[in-house]
Amino acid sequence: PPPLRPPPPFSPAPPPPPWIGISDPNLLNYLSRLQTSVSTEYAFNYFCARFPAHDGCRQQQQSQLQAQQPLPITLQPTIATTTISPIPLIQIPDSFQGVPSELRSRLKHLSFQMLDDKDKRKILKTCSRKINCFEQSETAAKKRVAVKRYEIALNKKIQPYAFDVERSVELRHLRTQQVKQAMLRRAGIGDKVIAADDGTFQDDILLTEPQSNWILNEINALDGRRKRDSLFFENAPTQKWPTGEPIKCYFDATLNSDDQEIVKRALRAIERNTCIRFEIVAERPRSQYIHYIKNPDTAFCGLSFIGRVEPVNPIYLSFLCVDLIGVTVHETMHALGINHQQLRADRDDYVKVQWDNINPQLYDYFAIADTSQFTSYGIAYDYYSIMHYNPFVGGVDANKPTIVPKRQPERFMKIIGQRKGLSDRDVELLRVMYCNPGCEDKVVYCGLWTLKGLCNARSPGSWMKQNCRRSCGFC
Repeated sequence: PPPLRPPPPFSPAPPPPPWIGISDPNLLNYLSRLQTSVSTEYAFNYFCARFPAHDGCRQQQQSQLQAQQPLPITLQPTIATTTISPIPLIQIPDSFQGVPSELRSRLKHLSFQMLDDKDKRKILKTCSRKINCFEQSETAAKKRVAVKRYEIALNKKIQPYAFDVERSVELRHLRTQQVKQAMLRRAGIGDKVIAADDGTFQDDILLTEPQSNWILNEINALDGRRKRDSLFFENAPTQKWPTGEPIKCYFDATLNSDDQEIVKRALRAIERNTCIRFEIVAERPRSQYIHYIKNPDTAFCGLSFIGRVEPVNPIYLSFLCVDLIGVTVHETMHALGINHQQLRADRDDYVKVQWDNINPQLYDYFAIADTSQFTSYGIAYDYYSIMHYNPFVGGVDANKPTIVPKRQPERFMKIIGQRKGLSDRDVELLRVMYCNPGCEDKVVYCGLWTLKGLCNARSPGSWMKQNCRRSCGFC
């Protein structure tokens, strides 16, 4: 195959605003516009995280702010009185219905696999030696509070007459936690580990309740707790956006002009080489739109649902992290239906997960994604993808990697997790997904078979031409 080339970098972010003197009373007015109730020290760090080259971001000025009395952040525990309904039974399609046996036999990397005994011992050593795997960390607790607060605020804004918003958000978070715990159970370590209860999935993804219910039914089917039903895959809850019309985008009032410019540059980067078009609207639509919101919180860089959801796809951005445009592109790609690169079904052919350095409570960061919902469309694994994790994510020792490339590790250790630009294969995936309407795959595993060179194979070739037209490029 041709050598991979690095993606072209995004255009630089807009220049910072003029520094406001530390003794100027207008400083507090400026900081108050950050829409946060945390400490003044935190707000100062917000500014300097975005504009570290400013002369104003000096140690003595930081000390002056640190001397001021901070506003406390109170952690709210999970609502103890909230009861969660039983997992509804969903008709999960049999993805192998009508598939030739020789094609079935070519699949070895599927989702929700058991850890082998060696890896299980490695990951559980962490529980006995480094962390308490039955207790929630302060980081997870703070993140859950932050995510819940922001979700409740948005839901009240877009549905002011909705009943019991707090309970609805809490129930969805509880269902997400059920998913993470079920994945641990499936891996064979559920009785030894309590998943991080931080309100998110894979660190920066929010799950809808139908998505959680789907995954739980998938895992229960694999465990033999229920049988699959024969339905077409299109009933899966992860949905694409309609093709042939622009995707409406709305900027929340929390975004200032610089923040808006960052989002605009991210959207232009996606538009530049694809058929996808975005339309920025001044008034909030009633449904089917992306809502960009600023939440300056150190708990996360960005959060998004995966795929189109109703009535709105919120994308929460802290604007506190480096590579702001890249972070925005990453979260927008989630909204378009694209999952993390290193969770592909074929990832073990390209990266090695260092289970002895994995935080067991963050197992969902490393479990292969649900292959009944996500497909590669025949596009090869991409170390340069803007959707790839960095090599140190989710580790108990921040100085040791958790993900190591199997091919040219010294080179690609410096590459994976980049947020500098869209790679060629990122662009290709978007084009395949959105830029050839009417060209479809009938089976979700077509992408895997395409990568194995089976599109034109003598025996299953005719079946592939009829059922895998998109991944094989037959239309």
